[in-house]
Amino acid sequence: MSEFSNNNPEQSALGEFYLRAGIAADIEAMALLTERASAHSVGEPLPPTIPNAAEAYGELQKRRHYDGYWSHLAFDADKLAGFTAGYSGTWKGEDDKTNSQYLWLLMVDPDYQRRGLGRALVRVAADASKQNGAENLILYAASDNTRESKLYESEGFEKVSSVLSDTQGELAKYCLKLK
Repeated sequence: MSEFSNNNPEQSALGEFYLRAGIAADIEAMALLTERASAHSVGEPLPPTIPNAAEAYGELQKRRHYDGYWSHLAFDADKLAGFTAGYSGTWKGEDDKTNSQYLWLLMVDPDYQRRGLGRALVRVAADASKQNGAENLILYAASDNTRESKLYESEGFEKVSSVLSDTQGELAKYCLKLK
């Protein structure tokens, strides 16, 4: 589990949770939470590209080295309650000429779901992206996940297209204009 201290000046309060930027040592805890959250998810489990903690760990390790990779972690005392992870740039060869950030993962521990943590983490990702000069925050979500869609749309994201993924089925592309 990640070390957490209320005395760390790089941390900030997020309601009842404490927030800090992710570090390399967090990858294992993030992978375990990804597996746990997917096993209890409403709707579809994680796609076949991330079927378990070991696969999530591998994907997180790989993407951690992407240019512009970022993550934000929320803790309840010393327990990882949720996180976002993303990066700058384009996704799978898209012709996106804008300065965009991509929200790749949003995970909330089932014990903390339905308490506003996912919404708060989306807002943190949007605020951080805007502070980094991004014009857009883009994400992809399963087209049939209405709970997720409602969250993103209520936070100002607009569905701009749908794409078919070889491994994940139909995905809706959402964009939040930051400028």
